Amino acid sequence: MSNPNPKRISIRNHLSRLVRLRKLIVGLALLALSLYVLFGPRIEGGNVYLTLLMLAAAFIAFGLGWVWFSHGLMGWSRQFDFDFEKNEARQISASILGRSRPYVVPFSEIVDFVIKEGPVRGEGGLTAEALIEMKDPSGRPFMRAGMFDSRQEAEEMVTRIKDAVAMARQQADAEGR
Repeated sequence: MSNPNPKRISIRNHLSRLVRLRKLIVGLALLALSLYVLFGPRIEGGNVYLTLLMLAAAFIAFGLGWVWFSHGLMGWSRQFDFDFEKNEARQISASILGRSRPYVVPFSEIVDFVIKEGPVRGEGGLTAEALIEMKDPSGRPFMRAGMFDSRQEAEEMVTRIKDAVAMARQQADAEGR
């Protein structure tokens, strides 16, 4: 299958069957727990702090349960878009009801890349998948992008991003003269 827009590359981190099943079960359990905490026990004596604590626990359990159930049902949780026309990387989280607002990082803000590889939990055997960790000027990672099939694919993406940043800087220097 050919890419209709070669200037924009999208990568979804698809989850393995075992990880999907685990997320579905934990998500359903947390959703059930939140409903039980909201509608199950009644507190006698009117302790306001205990009631607020139970509501906070139910809210957190519902939120985590919804997210994990959504990821398990859909089979993926994040999508990374590398847009070489706009020179930016976008991360979008997914839910059953839709997608989040994208977290956008211009290529020019990326100072360093670290390629991490290793086995993915939940798979039957070891896989050679890799991900790119992008660092900001202070050295902190601010985006971990993709699940590339191999280290070579991740290195190719890093090279493309570095080339795009170099070209943008050359154009800015040419316009500034």
